[in-house]
Amino acid sequence: MRIFGLKFFKRNKEVIIFMLIVTLALFTYRKALNDFFYGDDFGFMDEARAIHFFEIDKLWQNIISIIQPLWFRAEFVYFFISNLLESLFGANAFWYHLHNILLHGVNSFLVFGIARKLTNSFKVSLIGCFLFLSNPLFAETVYWNTGAHTLYVAFFILLTLWSYSRAYYRAALLFFALAMCAKPEASALLPYIVLLVIALFDFGS
Repeated sequence: MRIFGLKFFKRNKEVIIFMLIVTLALFTYRKALNDFFYGDDFGFMDEARAIHFFEIDKLWQNIISIIQPLWFRAEFVYFFISNLLESLFGANAFWYHLHNILLHGVNSFLVFGIARKLTNSFKVSLIGCFLFLSNPLFAETVYWNTGAHTLYVAFFILLTLWSYSRAYYRAALLFFALAMCAKPEASALLPYIVLLVIALFDFGS
């Protein structure tokens, strides 16, 4: 029995593609894993140390603290995940950079899925995915820990489009709300983008 034969690939094609994309992301941005923090990262790390999610006796107080004006800054998702990472790994920069790389890999896979729905072409979708993954315009957001808020908003925007394309309308609304909590100025045009894509590609049908 050929474990890695054609039938195996067909049955697990999406999983294999996902693993290949994430592996490529790790290879492309591998140098980031040896980097330390940059610029604004230090200020945000100092703020993150004020909240620890695993102090059970202060859990509610910590949750309330994160939505105060100092923390909220219209980017709740970034501060939530940033404080979670700080609670888990402290000031070990390796895990923050690994998180950014993996998130960019997941975003690239979502681009592949959306492009596949739009074009119904495996090759075009794969090319689009790889162009998105290796685009130098995203290098700063991957290498710079504070730039993760851009990765978060991209993640939720792509999930919104992915959910809408499969008629998961409630999930699409939830992900749109989370995108607004990640970076509202980047999410405000999302409804118009959805309308444009619907007009051009009969999206979500």
